[in-house]
Amino acid sequence: MINLLSPNDQHQLAAARTNTLILRYVFLMSIVIAVMALEMLGVYLLLNNDMRNNQSIIDSNDEKAKAFESVQVQANTFRTNLAISKYILGKQVPYTSIIFAIANALPAEASLDALRIEPSTFGTPGVMTVKTNNPTTAIDVKLQLQQAKYNNKNIFTSVSFDSITAPAVNSTDNAYTATFRVTYSKELTTQ
Repeated sequence: MINLLSPNDQHQLAAARTNTLILRYVFLMSIVIAVMALEMLGVYLLLNNDMRNNQSIIDSNDEKAKAFESVQVQANTFRTNLAISKYILGKQVPYTSIIFAIANALPAEASLDALRIEPSTFGTPGVMTVKTNNPTTAIDVKLQLQQAKYNNKNIFTSVSFDSITAPAVNSTDNAYTATFRVTYSKELTTQ
């Protein structure tokens, strides 16, 4: 085939083809951009709708939670009181059990006459009075009190005689009164 067109016309035809191709690409790109913009708008609207629905659910739940605020406050108060009670009960001294342990440690011929136990007596010297039928039993009482235990802990850190009083001559009570200086162990206050 013989080319009868001038070189300038040939360049113009090639430029026209290139321009047509560029115009097609621009048109197709515009369509692709428009489709992508529509898709992004659709996704935005969908997400915005979901966000509004979720926000309404959150607001509804917040209103429901406000109805239970008083219950939450009561639960927190109860939890605090329970922790305080647990602490107090953990530090509580079983006075009755200690008294029974002391009474069980005494010999059969001896009985408690006067005993004082309170929080301030632990670790400080105090007085205990025991009735016995003879002075020898008072010595046994001292030895038994030194070995008296509660929950595998010594009840006393020290036991010593203070006095032994004989019964009065015309008394119907034939009992000797033994007074002891005792120091209650501080270990009894820890559980």
